[in-house]
Amino acid sequence: MPKRCPECGGSDLTRVPLTDHRLTNIEVDNVVVQSGLETVRCGECGAESLRIPAGSAMLRTIALALVRMPGRPSGSEIRYLRKSLALSGKDFARVMGVSPETVSRWENDKDRISTTADRLLRLLVKTYDPEREIDYSRPVDPEDDPDKGERPKEIVITRGRGGWREASP
Repeated sequence: MPKRCPECGGSDLTRVPLTDHRLTNIEVDNVVVQSGLETVRCGECGAESLRIPAGSAMLRTIALALVRMPGRPSGSEIRYLRKSLALSGKDFARVMGVSPETVSRWENDKDRISTTADRLLRLLVKTYDPEREIDYSRPVDPEDDPDKGERPKEIVITRGRGGWREASP
C-alpha cells in the first residue's frame, strides 16, 4: 500500500476491500472479481485508487478462464488473449499462420476466428510461459515448407537449478 496519497500527499490512507467488482479497464467487459481487490482512500482529500495485488497473476487467470469458455472467442477476447501473450498483431499473425489483416478482422469482429485457429490460440494461452523467451523472428506462415532445412540428429538436454531445459548449441 502506498504511504502517501498520490493526489495530495496526505498520509491518512485507508484500505477498503472490494467485492464483486466489475473490471472496466481491460479488453473484455465480462470480468467480475469476487474478492482480492481493494480501494485505497485518502482521508484528507477523498481520492480513491484501485489496488490490485499480484496484478499479473490476476490477468493470467482471466486469460485461462477465457480459453476454458465454450464457443469461439469474440474480437475483444482475442485481442485480450493476444496481449496476454505479449504479442504485437504482426507477431501474433506469424505465430497463428495468418496475415495481420486476418488478425485485425478477428479482433474487430469482421470475421470469426476459424475453429482450427481458435484451438491453436487456446493451446498457446494454456502453454504460455512468461519466463521462456520465444523467437518470433523466424516467420511461420502458410507458405513455409516444413521439409526445408535439415533436422538435427539429436536433441541435447540438461538439468540445472531451474529444472530440465534444452542445452545451448
